[in-house]
Amino acid sequence: MGRLPGERPAGRCLRPAPEAAGRTEREQRACPVRRFGLHPARWIMRPDPVRDAPEMIHELVCTTCEVASGAQGDFDAARDWAFAHTDANPTHLRYFEMAARPWRVVPADGDRP
Repeated sequence: MGRLPGERPAGRCLRPAPEAAGRTEREQRACPVRRFGLHPARWIMRPDPVRDAPEMIHELVCTTCEVASGAQGDFDAARDWAFAHTDANPTHLRYFEMAARPWRVVPADGDRP
């Protein structure tokens, strides 16, 4: 999926920090260095695998009538709902997908607050 203009990949620094030499790869990925030349980054985000929860939650919304499939832990279930909805309403052909996944904010230095 493409990025919007001016958007940068999550978890990456805008520019390599001069003090990056000597830091571990994990420290460099976390980027606890100066961003925008102001302050060291204190936090990073990463996917949070929640026990007994789906990795992603999908919901399809019909753009014609705004009826939704409801949150599904499996995209195939949401897709099957869209097929059934179109069967019942042949002019309803377009859908938006709403997807969500759990994320967790953690300290950039690895210490717990």
